[in-house]
Amino acid sequence: MRHETNYNSINLLYNGGWALADSDGIPAFWTIEGASREDDLSVYEVTPDGLQLELAGRANTTLSQSFTEAAGPLDFEGDLDPETYRGMPYGYVHAPARNLSAKDLWTVSFDLTLGVGACTVKVSALIAGATVYLTASTGGEEVRVADPQLIRPHFFLDEDSQYAIERITIEVTSDAPTEVFLDRIQMSLGQYADLPYTGDPFVQIFPENCIMLVLGGTCPAGFEELGDGDLEVPSEWSDQEPGIRPRKGNYPGKGTELMGAPTHGPSTVTSSTGSNLTEQFESRFGRAFAEPAVGPAEWIEPSTNPLVDQQLEHTHETNMSSSRVLAVEYLFCKRV
Repeated sequence: MRHETNYNSINLLYNGGWALADSDGIPAFWTIEGASREDDLSVYEVTPDGLQLELAGRANTTLSQSFTEAAGPLDFEGDLDPETYRGMPYGYVHAPARNLSAKDLWTVSFDLTLGVGACTVKVSALIAGATVYLTASTGGEEVRVADPQLIRPHFFLDEDSQYAIERITIEVTSDAPTEVFLDRIQMSLGQYADLPYTGDPFVQIFPENCIMLVLGGTCPAGFEELGDGDLEVPSEWSDQEPGIRPRKGNYPGKGTELMGAPTHGPSTVTSSTGSNLTEQFESRFGRAFAEPAVGPAEWIEPSTNPLVDQQLEHTHETNMSSSRVLAVEYLFCKRV
């Protein structure tokens, strides 16, 4: 299926405009190698102008996005059995989040702003474990930028392979100290000489500051856990269940005060058996005597058995048990 204009093309890359970065400035969905946030020869930073790379001398930095890792909140693997406990944080389906066939034509484009120095950019795809370099619209596998300028290079994938695309990687290489910005990264189905940036589908589906309830132990990419805020776990909670969280599975239904306890025991350890509870047990007035059976024409009155019929108060050793009702334990995740 083709679109009427290039401006209707769907972007298959997430966070191509760098809108998703956590509190430490690390962007979601991208793996950056050859540069770090700080304390390195080459560093990167998410800025309003895009991803800023400061490369020191001869350097090689790669930006990769995987299509085989789970990229969003997913459901349980298959249907849960009726007896399955719903409150347990079962695993997710780690299937390809975006299954892109290498048999089709693909175009990758992005804004590149060179401030200082010079650099070379290349784009590759990982297909069936092998690295395949895309062809630049200007010819060859790389684009060389030597003068401060803004360009939008295009790279084409024409592999005609039966396998899926596992990962897309943008490689930036410098021979001298270089400052370069990458922004508005787009990947779309088809081959285009001019492929604009049409937005980020992930950002459009999940607006900024939206909160998602997530099963499992971690928030999906592009989200950060809200945490417990100023809620502190009461000491008796920690004593009875070390590592317990105020919010996860324990937030009070009313008010803001954390009350109760994770476990509890009976108010008294003394118990006695009521007469109404003994009627169904084997005794002179029990089931064995009352139920019809093959035997003599007349019932024989059984003798009293003090070991069976006596009712004595007694005590049991009891342990603390959970007092939390059956519930699904969600994480509160906020889009960064």
